[in-house]
Amino acid sequence: MKWIVIILVSGLAVFGIVKKNNNTHTTNSSKTSYSSFAVLELFTSEGCSSCPPADRLLPQFANENSNIIPLSFHVDYWNNLGWKDPFSNSIFSDRQKEYARQFKLESIYTPELVINGKYELIGSDKTSADADIKKSLGENGTVKLTIDEVKNDNGKLSVDCPLEGSWQGTDLLVALVQK
Repeated sequence: MKWIVIILVSGLAVFGIVKKNNNTHTTNSSKTSYSSFAVLELFTSEGCSSCPPADRLLPQFANENSNIIPLSFHVDYWNNLGWKDPFSNSIFSDRQKEYARQFKLESIYTPELVINGKYELIGSDKTSADADIKKSLGENGTVKLTIDEVKNDNGKLSVDCPLEGSWQGTDLLVALVQK
């Protein structure tokens, strides 16, 4: 299985990511801004009757652009209603609650889609999601992160990723995902 390391951003800066393959990569050093990406976080559950359309829509977005990174978080609060979602985790519910505080929502719900930690909407609302994704992809990144090398040494990952640009005041979150 091939693993991909995704660098996620929270804060004000938006990053452009370039993966260096076989010691060659293309950059345009005359630019002071970098291409952006859209991280889509879908809060969903197998116990939610409104979630299947959003669950089907998420991979469609990813197929449209390689800078769209889809993540699906199965929450556990639907488990009390009779169907236990085998993919659910309380950590995902807690993450969604943090977003609810950030967006000043009265409650959490599924399917909820959060884009780059900035936009919150119903996960099956393709029109609104397209607009917010387009806004996210249209923003100029202030930092370029180049993934030069990823090594797996007995289950321990080592990542070489130099940064260009202004990253002070920005939090970096790393997630290991499999496509």
